[in-house]
Amino acid sequence: MRYIPTPRLGIVIAAAGLLCGPLVAVGFAAWLPWVVVGLILGAALLDTLWMVPGAALTARRELPARLGVGARNRVRVVVSNASDRPVEVKVRDEVPLRLQPQPEVVSTVVAAGVEASVEYAVYPRSRGAVDLGWICLRWRGPLGLMLAQRRIEPAVDARTARVYPSYVDYGRFVLESRIKLRREGPQRMRIAQRADEFESLREYVPGDDARRVDWKATARRRRLIARNYEEERSKDILILIDAGRMMAPEANGLTKLDRAINAALMIATVAAERKDRVGLFVFADEPLVFIPPAHGKAQISRFMDALYDVQVRLVEPDFPRAFGYLKSKHRKRGMIIMFTDLIDSEASAQLIGHVSAITRQHLPLLISIRDQSLEEASAAPIDQVRDVYRRAVAEQVIYDRDVALAQLRNRGATVMDVAPDRLTVEAVNRYILLRRTGQV
Repeated sequence: MRYIPTPRLGIVIAAAGLLCGPLVAVGFAAWLPWVVVGLILGAALLDTLWMVPGAALTARRELPARLGVGARNRVRVVVSNASDRPVEVKVRDEVPLRLQPQPEVVSTVVAAGVEASVEYAVYPRSRGAVDLGWICLRWRGPLGLMLAQRRIEPAVDARTARVYPSYVDYGRFVLESRIKLRREGPQRMRIAQRADEFESLREYVPGDDARRVDWKATARRRRLIARNYEEERSKDILILIDAGRMMAPEANGLTKLDRAINAALMIATVAAERKDRVGLFVFADEPLVFIPPAHGKAQISRFMDALYDVQVRLVEPDFPRAFGYLKSKHRKRGMIIMFTDLIDSEASAQLIGHVSAITRQHLPLLISIRDQSLEEASAAPIDQVRDVYRRAVAEQVIYDRDVALAQLRNRGATVMDVAPDRLTVEAVNRYILLRRTGQV
C-alpha cells in the first residue's frame, strides 16, 4: 500500500509560500515559514491517519466466460468497504492494451459496510488467452491532501480472459442464400442422383433441375410446378483449417486464419440447424485440433473452446501428415470443407495430390482466401522502375495460383477463390447449395 500527495497539498504549499515569502524577504517573522510547514505536514499526517484503512477495502473482478473479438464486452469490478465510513474509490484494472479498456479509470462511492460495483468495456483485437494484472484502488483522506493506493490480486479464475471469435448471427447468411437461390437457381451445378424424399410442391424457379418438374401438377395449374424434396439428414461435414504461414496475412484487421475460423463457425452453426454431423480438424506442420463429427448445438461450443486460442504457425503445412491423420480418424463418406491458401502449382502439389485421392470417397470443397494485396499490386500504376517488377511479380503469383486452382477443379474438387470480406457469406451459401442440390 502506498500514500501519495494530492495536487491539493501542492496548492496549499504553494499558497503558503506566496504568503510567507514577502514577510521573510523584509526580515519580518522569519520563524513563520517553519510554523506553516509544520502545520501543513501535520495536516497531511492527520489526513493519512483519518482515511479509510486499506485493509477495509477489497475488490474482485467478474469476467464474462467468453470475450468476443471486436465486440463490446463488459467487465465488472466489485469493491467492498468493511469500514464504518463511506469512501469514494477510483478503480483501475490492469488489463493489457490489446483489450482496449474504456474507460481506463472508473469511480464509485462505497457506503459503509457494503459493496458497490463498477463496469468498463473492453474491445479485444485478437483471439486467445490474455493474462490480466491486479486491481488498483485509490481513495482520498477526508482533507483531500493525501491519496492511498492499494493493488489487489484477483482470484485465480479472474486472472485470464478468454477471447473467442466473434461471428454474426447465421440467419443473415441463410436469408441471403435463399434469395440467391431463388434469383439464380442451382445452375452450373452438377446434380447427383438424389436420395431425398418428396416433401411438397412449389413454383418452378429458372435453373431448377428439369427432373424436379411435376408434369401432372403443371398441367392442372397451367404453370411450371417443381417438387420439393426433404433433404436426407445427418450428413457428415468435416471442416479443415490450415493454420500454416500462408494464413497469416491480414485484411482489414483480421488474419486469413481469423476469417477462416469465423466462416467455419458459421458453417458449423448452419450445419447443426440442418441436423448434419459436423467435425473439425486444424493442422499446420502437425495436427493441432481434431473434433469428430457430432450432432447438436453443443458441438459449436466445442468448436469455440478448441479454436479460441489457435494461432498461425509460421511454418509450411504438412499436407501428407495432415491427410494421413485424417484418414486414420475419419473414414465415413461426407463433405470435406477445407480453408487454405495456394501460392502456385509446385508449392501446392502435395495438396493437389491428396485432394485428388479423397474425391473417390468424399466431396471436397476447397476454399482459398484471395490475397487482395496481390490484386492491388497487379493493378497499381507504374511510376518507377521498381513498380514494374512489383507488378510483374504480383501478376505471376496470381497466374500460378489460378493454375493450381484449375488443377484442383480438374481433379474433381469443388473450388472457391473468395475475397476475405466475402468469405463467410460465400462459404455458407456454397455449403447450403451443395446440400440442397443433393451433391453431398
